[in-house]
Amino acid sequence: MMRWLAVAGSAAILVACGANAGSPGAATASFAPAASFAPALRPAAAPSCRAPIASLPDPAGVHGLYVWMHNHLSQRELQAIDAYAIPDRTACGASIVVLWSQIDRGPTSSTQYDFSSVERAIRPWAKAGKPVNLLFTGANETGASDTATPKWVLAQTGSNAVPLLSCPDPGDGQSASAPAPVYWLPGYATPYRAFVAAAIAQYGADPRIGYIRFGIGMGAEDYVQHGADGACASTWAPYGLSATFWGTFSANFVQYLGSLHAQRQLMIALNNFAGDGAPKSPSAVPNVVARAAAAAGIGFGTLNLGSFNGGHVNQSCTLDTPYPPYWCTAFDTYSGQVPLMFQTISYAFNPADPTVAPLAQLLAYAKTNHAQAFELYPDEWLGAEDPSWPTYAAHHGYLKRVLHNTALWAGGAP
Repeated sequence: MMRWLAVAGSAAILVACGANAGSPGAATASFAPAASFAPALRPAAAPSCRAPIASLPDPAGVHGLYVWMHNHLSQRELQAIDAYAIPDRTACGASIVVLWSQIDRGPTSSTQYDFSSVERAIRPWAKAGKPVNLLFTGANETGASDTATPKWVLAQTGSNAVPLLSCPDPGDGQSASAPAPVYWLPGYATPYRAFVAAAIAQYGADPRIGYIRFGIGMGAEDYVQHGADGACASTWAPYGLSATFWGTFSANFVQYLGSLHAQRQLMIALNNFAGDGAPKSPSAVPNVVARAAAAAGIGFGTLNLGSFNGGHVNQSCTLDTPYPPYWCTAFDTYSGQVPLMFQTISYAFNPADPTVAPLAQLLAYAKTNHAQAFELYPDEWLGAEDPSWPTYAAHHGYLKRVLHNTALWAGGAP
C-alpha cells in the first residue's frame, strides 16, 4: 500500500450517515471558553498535511484536520463551507460520506457503478488543491428506512433475500436505528463486496484521495445496529450474531479490503460490542478488528471522540474512569504501525451536547492517545470564519486558535 503522496485535489458535499449535525439557527451555548483569545493567524508555519511529519506516530501516514461532510448539511451550510472552510489553511481537505445506493444502479444497468455524484463532490476541493477522504457506507445508521443499501439489493428474493431487522427500543439512551440488513447473508454480502472492489478500482490509486473508509455494517464504521448487542439481541440471535461472530465477520471483511491492494490509504472505524471484554480482552471485537487492520496496513479510528464524557482530562486512555474506552488497547498497541484517526461526537458549543469536552481539550487528548487524523464538523471552521454563524460572535477567536494550534503539529494546507 502506498503511503502519503502529494495530492492534487479534494472533495465536498453530501451523502449519508447521521449524527448531531449543526444548525445555523441553534442558540449559542456558553459552557466553554468564549472569545478571550486573540484571533489566530493563518498557519503559515504549519507543516504540510500532504507530506510526512517526523513527530507524528506514523510519520508517513495520513494526517491533519478534515471537514466532515455529513448528510444533514443545508444549502446555506454548503455555501458557507465553499466560502470559508475550503479556503481555510487549517482544513487539509474533506471527508465525504458516500452511500452505496448513490453509486450502484444494479446488474441490469448498462453502467452498474455511476461515480458521477462523487466526482461532483470532489470538484470544489480538487480545485483548491485539497485531498478528499471517501467514507463509503452500505446501510443507514439513522432514519426510518435503509436508503443506503440499493433498492435492487433489498428487492431480491429466494436465497438472495435480505431481511431487514428493526430495533425500535434499543435502550441505554440510544435512538432507534434504521432497519438493518443481515450483512453476512449472500444477498447483501456478495454485492457489497463487489461494490467495494469497484470503488477501490475507481479511487484506490487516485492522487486526489487521502484515504478511503468503508463501513462494516451501519454507517462508515464497524457497527451492527443500536441495540443489536443488547435490548434487541434476541432479534439478531436467529441469524447467529454474537461478539465472537461479529468480530470474525468484521476481521474477514478487513482482510478482504487488504486483498484489493489499494494504493491510497484504507481506513476502518472501530466500535464496541457489549460484553466482549473491551478494551483489554484480545478477543474483544475492536481488538480483533484492529489486529486484522494493522496486519493489512489499514488504518483505523473511532467516530465518537468526546462521548461518555471522555477527553476532559488530557491523559492516557488507560487512566480514564470509570474504565478505559473500548478503543484504548487497540490505539496503544498499533500506534506507529498505521495512522489512527478520530471523528468528534459533536461540534464545539453545541447546546444539545453540553457535557462534551471543549475542542482544544479533545484534540489534546486525542494527540496524547496517538491520533493524527481528525474529522471535524464543519461548524468548527464556520464558527471560526463566518461572521453570520451562530457561534462566531462569542467563540470565533477560540475556534481559530484551536484549529491553528492543531495544524501546527497535525499539518495544514500548504
